[in-house]
Formats: sequence, C-alpha cells, structure tokens
Amino acid sequence: MPALNEKIFLPISIFVLNIIFAVFKFVLVSAVAACFAIYAKYGGEYANSVRWVRSAGYLEMFHTLRNTQSRKTVPRSVKWAIVLAFFVTLAASFLDKGIAGFVKPATRSGTKSTAVRVSEQYRPDSKQTMFLGWNVAVPTGVTARKAMEATLAGPIANPNLVSGMIYEPVHSDYKATCLDFGFYFQDFILRNDTGCGAISPRFLTVSELPQYGLTERSSNRWSLTMEARPGQGTYNLLDSPLGLSYEIVKAQSQNYSDCLLYESYRHRGPLDMSHDVTAFPKTSTTKCFHDNGSITALSVTTTRFAHLEEFYDYESVDRIFANESNELLLSMNETLANMTMTTDPGQSQNVTSFAWVELRLTNSTVDLFACGTSVGLSLGESNPAETESVSTYECIYAIISVVQFTREVDGDILKARGGKSFVTSRSSDTETSITNYITLEYPPTIKGSKTAPISIKNMTEDNLSVVDYMARLGYNFYADFDEQKLYIMYDYADVLTGLEVPFWVLLIAGIILIISFAVWQYTFWLLSTPHNSSVYSIIRNRLTVKSKTEVPKLMRFQFEPLMFEGVRLLPEQIESFPEDVKVDMNPDN
Repeated sequence: MPALNEKIFLPISIFVLNIIFAVFKFVLVSAVAACFAIYAKYGGEYANSVRWVRSAGYLEMFHTLRNTQSRKTVPRSVKWAIVLAFFVTLAASFLDKGIAGFVKPATRSGTKSTAVRVSEQYRPDSKQTMFLGWNVAVPTGVTARKAMEATLAGPIANPNLVSGMIYEPVHSDYKATCLDFGFYFQDFILRNDTGCGAISPRFLTVSELPQYGLTERSSNRWSLTMEARPGQGTYNLLDSPLGLSYEIVKAQSQNYSDCLLYESYRHRGPLDMSHDVTAFPKTSTTKCFHDNGSITALSVTTTRFAHLEEFYDYESVDRIFANESNELLLSMNETLANMTMTTDPGQSQNVTSFAWVELRLTNSTVDLFACGTSVGLSLGESNPAETESVSTYECIYAIISVVQFTREVDGDILKARGGKSFVTSRSSDTETSITNYITLEYPPTIKGSKTAPISIKNMTEDNLSVVDYMARLGYNFYADFDEQKLYIMYDYADVLTGLEVPFWVLLIAGIILIISFAVWQYTFWLLSTPHNSSVYSIIRNRLTVKSKTEVPKLMRFQFEPLMFEGVRLLPEQIESFPEDVKVDMNPDN
C-alpha cells in the first residue's frame, strides 16, 4: 500500500477528470438527498417539508429558516435540520472543487528500454582536458544533481534526442572500498596513507616547496603558515587554480598519482572595489578508471574573495558566508586578527608572500580555507577605466570529496566501446592528464542591489551530491578524451501525460464515493416512495390511484385555480378567501 503522502500518477486527461468529477458529484448529491429521505421517514411531521425545501434550493432554505424563527410551534430540531441541509448541500456542491485543488498535471515515463548513446565532442587545448560546452550554469532553486541530470539528458550529451521521449542515465548504488584516507598538502604529509589511498590538494603556482609552520589541532584538523620568497613560484600563493590529486596503492608500498582534477578558476582581472567575492561557487568533477578495476570519483567546490584593505576583516568574511561561522573561519580569524599587511605594491616582484591555511578531513571530505597576501589590480574609484595596484588579502574556501569503489562493467557499454579499455590514460605531461567531466557554476542570487550571502552548507551539500552521482553512474557515463567521444547508457521511454494526486486524497474520495453510493442505493430500493419522491410525484401517484387511470408523467398545470390535469388541489373555499383575509395556520399560537 502506498504511503499516504505519496503522489499517485493517473494517465488520464483533464477531460476524463471532469467526467469523473461529474459522476462523483452526482453520486454525492444523490447521497445527500438520500440522507434527507431517511430523515423524512423518521424525523416527524416536518421532516418531509424540510426535504422538499432543501430540494428547492439555497434561497428557499434561507427564506424558510427566517420564517421559522418566529414560529414557536416549529421544534428547534427542525430549524437545525434546515441549517444542516443548507451547509451539507453547499459542501456537496463544492467538494469536487476542493479535491481538484490537489490534482496537478504531471508526466511519467512509459515502458523503459535501455540503449547506449555515443556522441562526438570537441576537446579544446587547455591546461585541463575537458569537452567544450560542459560548463553549466545552475539555475536558482535547482540542485546540483538535478542540473547534472538535465545536462546528461540534454542535447549536449545526446544530440540525437527523439522528441516525446524521456532519457535518464542509468545509475545504481555503490559501496565505497576506501574509507580511511591518507592526506597530503603541498606534498607535506599530514596523515600517512593507510594502504588505501591519499588525497593531495595543492596550489599549483608553488613550484618549489616553501617554508611551513604546521600546527596539528587534532587528528583531523591542521593549521599551516606558508611563506614563499622570490624564485619559489609566485609572490601570490592563491592566485591560481587549486589542484587535486588522488593517489591509490598500485603495489606494496608503491603509490602513484592516478586521478587529477583542477579547480575551475581563471586568473582574475581588476577587482571591483564594491564586491568582495572574486569567484562565486563552482563545482568541478571527474572520474578515473584504474587498471586494478576500481573507479575514483572526485569533486571540488570552491569560492574566492578578496579584501582591499591592510587588515583581515572577519566581519566581512562572516557576511560573505551568511554568518555560518565554523571552526576553520574562527581559527583563521584568530591567526590574522592582529596582523597588518606591509607589502609595498610597487615592489611586488621582490616581496615575500604568505598564506595561511586551515584544513579539516572528515571521512572522505576535505574542507580547506586559505588566505594569503596578494598584490593585484583594482578598478579606480574615481575613474573605473583606470586601474591601480593594491595590496589585498585573497581567500579561497574549498570542499573536496572523493569516492573510490568497484563495479562490474555493463556489457552494452563495453560493446559500444568495441571492447576497448576504460582505464584512464596518463600522459608524461601532467597537465594533459588532468580531466574534468563537468563544471557547475552557481550564479549569485540578487536581493535588491546586493548579492545574497554564500552558504558553506549548500556548497558542501552540492559537492557531496555531485561526487555521489558521478559514482552512481559508474561506467555508464564515460568520456574518451583521446577519441573525443562521450558514452552514456540511458533508460528511455515514451512520455506519458496525466495527473498527479496524493494517495490520501484518492483514499478519502474513494471512501466518500463508496459510502455515498451505498446510502443512495439503500433509499432507492428499500425506502417507500413518499419519502424519496418529490411533491409532484406524490400528487401524480395519488391522482392515478383516485382516478384509477394512468396519469401522464408530465401533467398540465395551472395556478388559478390550482390544478393538475384539471383536478383542483385545494378546496374551493380556501382559494376563494379574499386577499386581505389572513388565515391562522397556528390555532394554538
């Protein structure tokens, strides 16, 4: 049995739904009439009058109720019966409208089939290997996973889409084979490899190992101070992509870099002094296939910001991150709160640069928060066309996630590959070995004239959902960067249009319909004619009995005098009363 809140898909059109509602309303209204027929039999001498008044409509019920308020001989129960008749009839008339409010148009897939689609892709020359067009902007309110699903089911991944079909990449559960990772940073060992694998982020501009100051705050938390002098890469440790490598154990005590990913980051131009954020959040992800049969999925989500001041401004950082203070931000504030940057912008090639890094390893996820001194360009306040050299603190917050697992390759996609190996090829040139399947960009949300704060919680959730989805896809989403081809295995089906209704609404409507039909049939077959007939039917039946001839179903009627088929309904003396004479219908009053 479905859960009460589960949405039930009905493959019907609005036209069919209206027919169903018409039948539902007919049975419901008939059941209400049946209830008052039962009341007419057992409710006393006023009961039939109440039933007939109800059948005359809302205005008649209103006038009757108003008239009976001054009639002391009419029992209170009868007056309440009229009130009940009014509201029950009203509810029965609008119940179908209430149910219709829970019905929503929806689409579902029909019978599913599976096929592998191979598409030609273009790989431009760049520092990392990536197909053109796989930088995707995530619309506001859409999750990272939904954006990935839409991209993989869209024309960039499957140019030969068939109209009217639903495509969904085949994915399944997995079991991670590595849960206890080693951890390096800039080749500095923070946690030894446990024989499973190691995560190693680094800033790519530092070509030589700079000086370090390391504080181990706990078994999974570290603080570092990095110092780079001239000749050690660049004066700015942060003005470059954050690189990420994942090392696995190939043989006993022999590690090698096997999966590489760059943060999707371009060198920034002049800074707009009205904004702190220099790069809004982005998620890059890749997947590597190893010759030992395991698969690694990597993802990194980053955002960057800069301070155009001599002091590290924690309040500004807190504002950027929507007051989501965590231990990394608090620790950085403690380190930099009393520091003053004395870098001379005019001597940028001869200065010593510093970077302060806060790291946390939680299971297979790394949080990295780093700030460093930077000499950059800024738009002039008086003339935006001019630029000036300024000293800044530039910071990056990154979330890195890794999943390592094993899975059997599907025969269909292996056949589409022509039996070729899935193992990720590595070039002697490290940069060409860095692959990126897709980058998701999260445009800022604008509130008034300001951008909404960045949420570390949302960045973490997005990063985890992306790496999880990449792992679930397994071999069914494979990029052959050498041949510039993309292989995706789809479940596809026809689109069925219909309506979606919560199960509890269907359940209640079904119960009401069954009870209403039962009550209606009970009065139709078991109740005597006077209690379930109109005044007109009763008069016709009585005329038939008295005249001993069949009176027509449709009788002729006239008001003066009041007659059906020429038969007077009221005694002549009542109809002959003068209009100004009032007849006392309540002799006991």
